[in-house]
Amino acid sequence: MRIAVVGAGAVGGAIAAVADRAGYELVVTARGEHLATIQRDGLRLSGAWGDHLAHPRAAETLLDLPDVASREWRPDLALLCVKAQDARSALAANAPVLDGVPLVVVQNGLGGAESAAAQMPGTPVIGALALFAASYLEPGRISITASGSTYLGRVAPPTPPAGGPPSPAPHTSVAATRDEAAALRLAESLAPLDDAAALRPADESLAPAASPDDTAAPRPAADAHPPVPTFAPPDDAAALRLAVDALSPVMPRSPSDEATALHPTDESLAPAAPRDDAAALRLAVDALSPVMPIETTDDFAGAQWTKLLVNHVNALPAITGLSVQQTIADPRLRAVLLASMKETIGIARAKGVHFAPVQGLDDRLLRFVQRAPRILAQLVPRAMARRMGSTPNPGSTLQSIRRGQLTEIDHLNGAVVVAAATLSRPAPVNATLVTLVHAVEHDHRFRTPTEVTAALHSRR
Repeated sequence: MRIAVVGAGAVGGAIAAVADRAGYELVVTARGEHLATIQRDGLRLSGAWGDHLAHPRAAETLLDLPDVASREWRPDLALLCVKAQDARSALAANAPVLDGVPLVVVQNGLGGAESAAAQMPGTPVIGALALFAASYLEPGRISITASGSTYLGRVAPPTPPAGGPPSPAPHTSVAATRDEAAALRLAESLAPLDDAAALRPADESLAPAASPDDTAAPRPAADAHPPVPTFAPPDDAAALRLAVDALSPVMPRSPSDEATALHPTDESLAPAAPRDDAAALRLAVDALSPVMPIETTDDFAGAQWTKLLVNHVNALPAITGLSVQQTIADPRLRAVLLASMKETIGIARAKGVHFAPVQGLDDRLLRFVQRAPRILAQLVPRAMARRMGSTPNPGSTLQSIRRGQLTEIDHLNGAVVVAAATLSRPAPVNATLVTLVHAVEHDHRFRTPTEVTAALHSRR
């Protein structure tokens, strides 16, 4: 199997390393000192997927490798793993090699695979959503800080299942109630919380008083890895399942729930006509599943929206310089994260999105998060933090900040702002997070939790 990886950074480098370990013939693209290190010393992988030193052939573009440019060496499968804002130029630079080769687009945000399919009409394109956490430690060194599956799917819109939307889930033996005070008592009995500030019914204020420990924010540093505090009690996941089962049948429905069927997904990003990419999907699964965890989805557009919510954990680390786990452990920042998620879910529902299952999140759970009081809804980000383990996860956006690169925040929280604009709706929480990330990009100063909440309070 011959594989080309365009963009061997944290995610692409990890995939390249495990493909090399499996004995695949491999070429990769990279830039700057990272490229020079790979060419000189190889690409070193460590962490949850084990240790391996790969020696792929590497160049700035695939056309810089003479036998690849002449098509003497032609890949059987290609992966595009660059940041969303770099995808179009990367495809253009490598198009003569990629044309007609099954292409897996591993990208955050919305519409990346669909855009690649439009740009490369003769190329079968498969969308991919990476749920593992990879860190770029230094040139030539990649670490997997948390294992996770990569979801593959065709970019054609799914066919709504016959029979209409599913029936509501049956009541469980736990008495459910619409009363918020009763919901609070249920939450307190389900899981002990690690902060007193969260123990109040659905108070969505984002501007708590400043505490003495956050008056001076740190500046970005490549080696800034503060210790990770204890977070998320071990029974959060079970508590969340119980709360969803108990309360979903009776929680008030939002207007978008009433107006939107459960299954049709927003198809504005999908190609006008379905593409025959079934063979490319089978090839990608056969090639990648022996070397890394792979799952498939029949609703890639819906899965993109679910992954977009997972990626909401990226903005606050980039703004504060803290790890994902630390931001979720902080009650003020956790409230901000939850507010951004609720806002996004509401906008997605208004657009007719059905959230496809990704890493334990699905449409039923996320609709519950949108409607539930904060005391219950916060169990979702807490469970997300637990899944990451204890190794500090900086998130891809903070990694870009540390390397002095522009982030892809416009394709993460910024995608929500754009989606809201198509509905003539505001998205103040996500818009403020985008503004704060760009501010850190510009002035290289991390913000304190108090500064973050104050900025959000001023927009609400």
